[in-house]
Amino acid sequence: MAADAAAALEGPDRRALEVLLRMPLLPCPALAALLGVRSGAVWARLGRLAARDLVAAVAVPGVRKRPVRLWHLTDLGLAALAGRLGREPVALARAAGHDRKRLAALLASLPAHLALCDAARLLAAAGPGQPRLLGWWRPWRATFTPASRATPVRLGLPARLALAWGDAAGPRRDDPVGDYLLLPDCGAVPPAYWAPALAALARWVAAGAATPTGLLIALTNPLADAARRPARSAAG
Repeated sequence: MAADAAAALEGPDRRALEVLLRMPLLPCPALAALLGVRSGAVWARLGRLAARDLVAAVAVPGVRKRPVRLWHLTDLGLAALAGRLGREPVALARAAGHDRKRLAALLASLPAHLALCDAARLLAAAGPGQPRLLGWWRPWRATFTPASRATPVRLGLPARLALAWGDAAGPRRDDPVGDYLLLPDCGAVPPAYWAPALAALARWVAAGAATPTGLLIALTNPLADAARRPARSAAG
């Protein structure tokens, strides 16, 4: 079954699965922005993929009591994508951090997760052309040694997002690239909580690390507020 699903996995569907592999539990608008297509087209694509049991969704409370679906790969979807990429499913899932434990952790921090998804949506849509996901690290970790210290310093922030923008013809070496560190502000902790991490970030940049394009504070949105209520599972 996985081999048949892999053989039938065409370009647009494969791209959608690749994004969901790296960024599970995405709302449709965020996925649409990261794919560079309209939400209506992505809804239709997700419906077709769900009918083939390649993706599924978790429903969480939304604004005005309307549930919001957060999409992720199924086991069959992961196996089909792995087959298309010539990878072993378990190794691919491990490399991407895509497993039930991670999904549970994301749902446990839902307001922050939705704020980060919304930031990714805005950044992808703001770029000059067709977006392409280069990397998504959640959480993001780095280790460096400042000139003033002999021992390494550990640095961590909730997320890092790398994007490129080009055209539909495919990637080019001169495509513009954006590299962003994301910090959700959901009101759960005071701003001072992040002071040590931001101070370490300043030392990391001063130490000559590859400087990100910017630090974006991902503010709470209505969906993130609604997500403070319990989530429930839903397929399709």
